[in-house]
Amino acid sequence: MGILYKKLAFNGNFMLSELKKLDFYTPSILFPSKTLHLHSMLVNCGHQYVDSEQYNFNGMNRGRREMAIWQYTIEGSGRLTIGNKEYELNPGNAMMVHVPQEHCYFLPPGGQWEFVFVSFNGSELMRLWDEAEKRIGSVAHFSEDSKTLAAFLEIFNSFKSGLIDNPFSASMSAYKFVMSIFEDHQVEEAGNPVPTFIKTVVDFCMEHISDPLNVDDMAEAAGYSRYHFTRLFKKSQGMSPALFLKQLKLKQAERLLQTELLTVNEIADRCGFDDSSYFCKVFREEYGHSPGEYRNTPDHEYH
Repeated sequence: MGILYKKLAFNGNFMLSELKKLDFYTPSILFPSKTLHLHSMLVNCGHQYVDSEQYNFNGMNRGRREMAIWQYTIEGSGRLTIGNKEYELNPGNAMMVHVPQEHCYFLPPGGQWEFVFVSFNGSELMRLWDEAEKRIGSVAHFSEDSKTLAAFLEIFNSFKSGLIDNPFSASMSAYKFVMSIFEDHQVEEAGNPVPTFIKTVVDFCMEHISDPLNVDDMAEAAGYSRYHFTRLFKKSQGMSPALFLKQLKLKQAERLLQTELLTVNEIADRCGFDDSSYFCKVFREEYGHSPGEYRNTPDHEYH
């Protein structure tokens, strides 16, 4: 049977080749119930070596609680499938995915894979992660001197030395890690940047998420006629503005269910649904559960 190792500590200077010399160590990033609703939080981090085909994770079979995963290959190679695309996760590349999502990452037959990873959640980080996946992609390259790997090193050293011993330091570390990814990739300067009018509309929708928005409002914010705006939006985003708006509202509702002690009626109102019954109907169509059932769905093991 293959081996699954978790190497979860290393010393000060980051050298990928030095990771193999480390002792095996397993931390737990768990804290007592928080008194504040923190919108960024570390879930897990580690350094692993796998050589078993049993290493196989399906993003739709890991619970319905949102979580982002960054996983960087040191040696060997893994695989990631999303939709009809398959990616080789070779040294220097990191996968950037979330759950729930229709993806699968695994070790191919006869392979070996050594990698480091960080996983995190929270409403603000998941909002940023949506942007990162759209603008950077599901697989990205990180050089050995990148700020992201330095941030990963800081998380590990801080945890080992006991500096991450409360939810507030864990929240701060998670947010800093995500910011390092954006800084490394300077997403605004990407080869195919998101059109300015799309960013304007998204910002407008988020600012007025509790209002009963419609496509006419979105078109006006973009400065186009409804017809022209709808055509440009669908060409850029691959979906109609109406579908995008519905999904945006449902995503916001999902995050509120996870992070706020609000009633279903209050969440419907905050997400711009005039009718809570309609909100429950479209939520069930999207997630397969009512909002109340979704909130009470137990978490599954993450990594």
